Amino acid sequence: MPILRAKMRLCLLGDDDTLVVLTDHSCAMKSLPQQIKKMGYQVDVRKVNVGIWEIEIKKNLG
Repeated sequence: MPILRAKMRLCLLGDDDTLVVLTDHSCAMKSLPQQIKKMGYQVDVRKVNVGIWEIEIKKNLG
């Protein structure tokens, strides 16, 4: 579900906007960044707590 929700939200991003996805699902932490990078977005993943990751997504304007 995180991938589908993120893809729906990405359509609404402006050039300077950032989408932040918080997840406790380890599979989404691995697969979501891969899928989003293939779509041409910049992705940064960081662990914010035990078993919780923050995935920051930005448009790749370069």
